[in-house]
Amino acid sequence: MTENEALGSVLSHEAVHCTDINEIDADLKYESKHGRHPRPNREDKTKEIEDKIKEELKRLCGM
Repeated sequence: MTENEALGSVLSHEAVHCTDINEIDADLKYESKHGRHPRPNREDKTKEIEDKIKEELKRLCGM
């Protein structure tokens, strides 16, 4: 994987944290009930998206 491809997959991961309203809402609700502790499954959707991007890049780039 090239540096640009790696950046693309990481950026897609982080984009979920800052743009997916359902994920943001779930994070805020969890933190309001449990202090500043992060929601245990908060990385599930982000990893799913990141993995999809990586697979698509492999398919497109023949890696």
